[in-house]
Amino acid sequence: MTRSMSDGTLRRHVENVRNKRQSSVEQEEEMSPKRSPIGSFFSLGSPTEGELRERKKHDEGKLEKNDMKQLRTLSSIFREDFSLKTERLPLPEFKPSNDSNPGLTQAELESVMSVYARPLDDFLEMFIQFGYVLLFSPAFPLAAVCALINNLIEIRVDAFKLCNTVQIPFGRRVKYIGAWQKAMELFGILGVIVNCALIGQSGLVQRIWPDLSWGGQILIVVVLEHVILASKMIIDILVPDVPHWVRIETAKQEHFRREAFKRESRLLSHTQTPSSDQLHLQ
Repeated sequence: MTRSMSDGTLRRHVENVRNKRQSSVEQEEEMSPKRSPIGSFFSLGSPTEGELRERKKHDEGKLEKNDMKQLRTLSSIFREDFSLKTERLPLPEFKPSNDSNPGLTQAELESVMSVYARPLDDFLEMFIQFGYVLLFSPAFPLAAVCALINNLIEIRVDAFKLCNTVQIPFGRRVKYIGAWQKAMELFGILGVIVNCALIGQSGLVQRIWPDLSWGGQILIVVVLEHVILASKMIIDILVPDVPHWVRIETAKQEHFRREAFKRESRLLSHTQTPSSDQLHLQ
């Protein structure tokens, strides 16, 4: 009887302990926050039996609808949290605008254009044309007219090139065109000699003076060449490089500049030197 009573009390004690443990576990579950769907699949502790079953179902591909929903939520969480979202740097894009105000400034438009090279090609083109007109006018008298038409077209073409196809170059103040000036002067002397020689070879002197010998024809050509060169030098001396009215205007501007400088220097000297009253007070 005593043994049976002891066994009964032991069973009741064990049941009471189980009930207390179960109630404590339920209270802890109620008080603890809900586990995220990530924690149901990934936990740092030892896996429980339920987790092992869920993993087994996942591995075997026999998940139920609730498990599929959990996987969808899990993938969405990973996609939102671990996706790298970096902002792209704004790239310069040339968008045509229909408004009156352009979308780009002139400097931005010219930044993508080629740089204007030195004006050697333009000078060389004019120099070659000048040589053709100067040396071969007796052979082709219409060369000067063709050069004039070409220059009228060339002015507009060069203006379009400088304004629309290349970066606008920076201007520089120079006295003259440099070595090209000396080359033009030498070309002028050479043109006089060549043209006089062509006149002598054309037979014009022989038609004017039929009885003139060969030596006389050469002498006339040489005298004509010297006369033209002398007249060229006289014109070069008499006609100044800078016109008289330009010199007068330049002198006026220089005079006004000096007077303004003197006036400003006097005002500065008066403001910097103390007056007599200030010296007396000191």
